Amino acid sequence: MLDDYAQQVFHSWKVGQQGRDNGVIFFVFVQDRKMRIQTGRGFEDALPDTIAKRIITDEVAPRFQVGDSDAGLTAAVNSIIAATKVAYKGTGKQWLQLQPGNS
Repeated sequence: MLDDYAQQVFHSWKVGQQGRDNGVIFFVFVQDRKMRIQTGRGFEDALPDTIAKRIITDEVAPRFQVGDSDAGLTAAVNSIIAATKVAYKGTGKQWLQLQPGNS
């Protein structure tokens, strides 16, 4: 059920670059004590479900279990970036520069 929800949110938010489907969302369901890394098809090779599960199991969950959620979230982001770094082809512009009214 949570996996279906994560997938629906991922698609409704349209995460990633248009036409590349290269977005990633890290979901933390606090009350259910579950986590999910949802990726677009453009990152399936760089961040397959097996790697996503290993990030959660080996990097994030141990930190959450000792009450250090900040370190857990940081570990998740750093691990996701490391896994997808080779696959990501950005434009070089920062997100803020892409907002209306900014150049």
